[in-house]
Amino acid sequence: LDRDLVIRSFTPAVTNLFNIIATDRGRPLGDLAIKLDYPELQDDIKSVMRTGTLIERRVNQNVAGRPHFLCRLTAYRNTEEKVDGVVATFVDVTNLARSEERQRTLVAELNHRVKNILTVVLALAKQTLARTQGSEAFLTRLYALARSHELLARESYGAVSLEQVVRQALAPYFSEDSQRLILSGPPITLPPKAAMSFGMILDELATNAVKYGALSNGSGRVSIDWSSTETPDDQTSTLTLRWREDGGPRVADPKQRGFGLTLVDREVSYGLSGRAAYDFGETGFSGTFEIPLKQRPE
Repeated sequence: LDRDLVIRSFTPAVTNLFNIIATDRGRPLGDLAIKLDYPELQDDIKSVMRTGTLIERRVNQNVAGRPHFLCRLTAYRNTEEKVDGVVATFVDVTNLARSEERQRTLVAELNHRVKNILTVVLALAKQTLARTQGSEAFLTRLYALARSHELLARESYGAVSLEQVVRQALAPYFSEDSQRLILSGPPITLPPKAAMSFGMILDELATNAVKYGALSNGSGRVSIDWSSTETPDDQTSTLTLRWREDGGPRVADPKQRGFGLTLVDREVSYGLSGRAAYDFGETGFSGTFEIPLKQRPE
């Protein structure tokens, strides 16, 4: 554009942003319809003309999908280095803008998750340390939380395999020459929130088994199996997970629930919207957990 904002030349690509044809060379810019949400364009051009200072703006196109453009206005100088016009360049930065938006969404989600994690950690600290003389129980539960987050991080906080969650939570209790832990069940994936809750639940059950149950001696064993039943509307399914201990010391139904089972109950009821049933039989402790899982978004 010259000093009077008359069009000197343009590239074919700019016809996507302005209603311009070949014969429009020599016409004032103000005569053209613009397809950008940029009412300040002429004012910015005049400012560059007056000061010689570059101006850049992120603008949107007035069409479906609203593509993003970086408008760069630079002074055009003659042989005497005087400003003789302005070059307006429009760079399509739609992909960059969408990547930035995704990044902002991820950061917001990460901040939300961190706040939730801190809430859980503070609750664990308050309830565990209030009932114990030392920090060992608290650290055990904190490590369980960390292991669950490690698994989710590897899966980019997406759906994860239930078997992966079970193996990750019970990793300290597996050994190559032992059949003390037996797993069985079909492939089932869990959303991140459910995976976190299951990680905490399984760690509590394993901790109790080591202290009082089948993993407290050299002969006991634990069987974990799971199955899934779809509902008639095909919108949700019910996941049933069973934890059974055999060969350990005889257990009795405690008169008062400890924090471990209290945590399990809370995760099942509030974290997973499910229900739990326990049996303190002569052969060992067992628990059955029924959890609704959404099959597909509504």
